[in-house]
Amino acid sequence: MGKKGVRDYRPDIDIILVRTDKGNKPMAIISAKTTLAERIMQTITWSRYLKIKVLLVTAWETFESGANRERVQELEGVYVCNKDVKEYGKIKIFSKITKDLERFCR
Repeated sequence: MGKKGVRDYRPDIDIILVRTDKGNKPMAIISAKTTLAERIMQTITWSRYLKIKVLLVTAWETFESGANRERVQELEGVYVCNKDVKEYGKIKIFSKITKDLERFCR
């Protein structure tokens, strides 16, 4: 609960990127998850609600197959620290995040 009984529905935001040369305009959110489970839909839902680029960083998922492999295509980018990741669409190895961040913040 927020102030005086008002519910706070804001998401957990791990990193928010802002452009200081554009009046501190938010450019993207990076959501970091060690495991996905049901959390992937939370991140996708917030990306729809906030109307801002949302990137997901995860440690262990390889996205070999399954519904999550398709669901995360809705995000701006998904970056996996596991070297065995099966890159597909917006799912990439973590080392590619820098180039994408530079592109997003232009």
